[in-house]
Amino acid sequence: MTQRMLYVALVLGLLGQVVSEDAKTALASTSLKCQSRVAGCKASNNNVQILYTSLKYCEAIRYSTPSFASLTCLVVDSGCTLTEYFRVRNAACGTSSTTGMDTNENVGIALVSSSQQCRSQVSNCISWDTTVEILYTSLKYCEAIRYSTPSFASLTCLVVDSGCTLTEYFRVRNAACGTSSTTGMDTNENVGIALVLSSQQCRSQVSNCISSDTTVKNLYASSKYCEALQYSASSVTAQSCLVGSSGCTQSEYDSVKRAACTASSTTGMDTDQNVGIALASTSLKCQSRVAGCKASNNNVQILYTSLKYCEAIRYSTPSFASLTCLVVDSGCTLTEYFRVRNAACGTSSTTGMDTDENVGIALVSSSQQCRLQVSNCISSDTTVKNLYASSIFCEILQYSASSVTAQSCLVGSSGCTQSEYDSLKRAACTASYLIVGTLSMFLCSLIYLFTHFF
Repeated sequence: MTQRMLYVALVLGLLGQVVSEDAKTALASTSLKCQSRVAGCKASNNNVQILYTSLKYCEAIRYSTPSFASLTCLVVDSGCTLTEYFRVRNAACGTSSTTGMDTNENVGIALVSSSQQCRSQVSNCISWDTTVEILYTSLKYCEAIRYSTPSFASLTCLVVDSGCTLTEYFRVRNAACGTSSTTGMDTNENVGIALVLSSQQCRSQVSNCISSDTTVKNLYASSKYCEALQYSASSVTAQSCLVGSSGCTQSEYDSVKRAACTASSTTGMDTDQNVGIALASTSLKCQSRVAGCKASNNNVQILYTSLKYCEAIRYSTPSFASLTCLVVDSGCTLTEYFRVRNAACGTSSTTGMDTDENVGIALVSSSQQCRLQVSNCISSDTTVKNLYASSIFCEILQYSASSVTAQSCLVGSSGCTQSEYDSLKRAACTASYLIVGTLSMFLCSLIYLFTHFF
């Protein structure tokens, strides 16, 4: 028995040496800046130093308390990259970056992946509320980030006033709570998101209306948000107090009310909030283009104000298509388009696609030169023009006459590439697309381009 125990101890000791050597090798392969940061972090915390000198490298690199975390010390402010951190961490712990992760590490990675401005705001919000500080120091990160009372809400503190973006909030929140941004949402969080997606003017008016009426103030203090938003007395209603030129828009009021009153708000987010979050995560250029496209077409504007977001973003007529308006001329990227479209329609970019959208995407994915040549070729031949007027677009792309073919007109050094032509033809002519019907987006895309560039 004694010999067996000695053998086990010897094997474990050898394994420990192998891990130690692996960790040292991994560290030696990182940049000098990272190696210097490792030395600095080791020296700055006694517990980490003890773990390191005891050859407990895994415990040292994953060490985390509310006052000091190795991950944050190593990665923040351009010390080690996350790739370098994982290289050393995995060598020390014998696990890949996708296994053996605990909540501390997940939250730490989410934080170091956020902006400096967001990290600073996280520190501020922790220090501004005693309960949040206690939750944080007790490592109850999920409860801390979702903390909400009438006087203080972590979500509002973090996101309002250009602290964290909603994308950063959800990155940390999901790491802390182990849920995606579309699950595990309660009414407090739904109302908070609806408010931070509203304008500053609207949020200020919400505060004014709460403080101006004792009954509303008591309802709000009791977290009875739905009753507060539906409050009606002889002299005033919540809606009349909130909605106006110096307060919230009707759409903002409706959004907050839905978040507070819809039964499903206790299980997840509604479409309005999903769209708001998707929009907030796009570039300012894309957000500006969305506003411009919405304002430029009355039907789209009506759909939007009626909260028919899916119909609005997929709207297509011979004279206007949302897709073309949004994506052409470096407005939104196709990735941004799909992010908002999928939030609005509840489908992924690979499902729920009709022929209009497929052809429109093929067209906006083509070069500016190709799109202009499509317009030129349509206007240069009477037969093609008639096919175009009859919305027979597959035949247009396959058209052949003694003097010209659609392919020879479109493909060339001053027009489309062969690949662009093939892509358009597949979208227009593939049997699975033709079941849907006419290619109105193709038509409207060409007209939009023609009117904007000629």
